[in-house]
Parts: sequence; structure tokens; C-alpha cells
Amino acid sequence: MSPVNSNRRNPVTAGFLFILFILWSLAIIFSWIVHRPFLRNKKYYKSRIASHYARWWSLGMLKLLGLKVKVHGSLPSPPFFLVTNHLGYLDIAILASQIPSTFVSKSEVARWPIFGTLASFAGTLYVDRKSKRDSLHMGNKIAEHFSSGGSLTLFPEGTSTAGNEVAPFHSSLLQYPASVCYPVNCAALKYKAPEGFPEAGQSMAWWGDMAFLPHFWNLFRMRGMQADIAFAVEPVVAGERKTLAEQLRHSIQERFEFIRP
Repeated sequence: MSPVNSNRRNPVTAGFLFILFILWSLAIIFSWIVHRPFLRNKKYYKSRIASHYARWWSLGMLKLLGLKVKVHGSLPSPPFFLVTNHLGYLDIAILASQIPSTFVSKSEVARWPIFGTLASFAGTLYVDRKSKRDSLHMGNKIAEHFSSGGSLTLFPEGTSTAGNEVAPFHSSLLQYPASVCYPVNCAALKYKAPEGFPEAGQSMAWWGDMAFLPHFWNLFRMRGMQADIAFAVEPVVAGERKTLAEQLRHSIQERFEFIRP
């Protein structure tokens, strides 16, 4: 007989945790629906409070999954512009659990069940990455977001990866911070899967053509997951977006090596 993997939850326990996740998500959505009308036309407070709702939801989700977050370095003080490498949808919950922020995401996320609703309520800025015109229009949205005092997090790789390296950055969404020489903070993300499971790039990161539901269900079967976030010591400032993208990628690569097992 093969040894029992003590880090693997049985289907009943995993199913119970999954139901709790659905109930927790619905509770957050309902609470925000009730609260939201009282913040109409108050962009700063609306964005700020929405990011706090996202943080509460994220903390609850990570608690149910049993995923521990280890932070290296100092968290940026709001309002901030933050970029990181991208490993999948877990990145949102991990980052939001630590710092209140609005995210920039691909437009397809808005159509995802539960996650899309939560993302929209949290004020996510959606961009069609296949449309150059939409990317330029997003620059105006980002400028408006910062004028209202909000913080922003985006993933300039443009897609998620297995986390073996930091992919080249797309610079289009960095036009605003480059144009006004706004300091951009950066951090490296790395996952660690529990013993008895495939490496994190296959079991925790979500990329390529992985099916969403089987991947998400498998997270509830895993006990002992960990995520590392390593923040750079200093923000990056550059007046040209491609230069800014290159310098940010270099800084994240350095922090990525710092947390590489």
C-alpha cells in the first residue's frame, strides 16, 4: 500500500471548505451591495472601501485554503503603484490580503462566475490586452484613479506563468507613471506546494490552457500551501515607459532570485 499523504484533505473536508468559500463570497457581495449606494459619486472613498472589502474576502479565502503568506521587505504605503510577476488568480487574493489596492485585469475576468462579480465590485479596471486602443484608453482610467487617491496593482507580463522565470514586460500600461515620473513599487511572487503534490508551478500556479474548476478544486485538497512576496527596497522611477518596464523587470528578477528555493 502507498503511504497516505497527510497534506491531502479528503473530498468531504474539501467539499465543506468549498461550500464555506461560496457562502463567504456571497456574504461579501451582499454586504458590498448594501454599502455601495451610500458612497455614490465619492470616488476616493468608493475605491478605498472596495479594496478593503477585497481584503476581507481574500483573508477569508486564504484562511479556508490554509494558505500561509510570507512577506519579505516593507509593504508600500498607499497611494502606491505596484507591479509584480503573475502566477494566476491566486495572486489577487494573496496581494489583496496584505495591501488594499485596485487591480488591473484582463477583460475576460469580468465574466468569471463569482470571481468576476467580486472583481467588478472591488473596482477592478478591465483592459482588452488584444486592443492597442483599449490599452491607451486605460492610461486615462489609471490617471483618473490616482487623481482620486487610489492605489493600483498590475501584472505587466500580460499573462500568468509557472513561476520559473519573470517573463518580458508589456510597457503600455506603464505610460501614466512614466509620463509623470511616478514612483512604481514592485514585488516578486513565488508559491510553494506542500510535500506529496506536484511542484507549485503545476499545482498552484494557473497558466496556459489549465482548466479553471479542476485547478481551483485541487487547491481545497491541499494542506500546507505557502506564498512568498518579496518587495523591492526602493521604488523605480523612469520618464520613458519601456525603460521603466525594463528596470522594473530587473528589480523583480532580483527579488525573485531572493525567494527562489
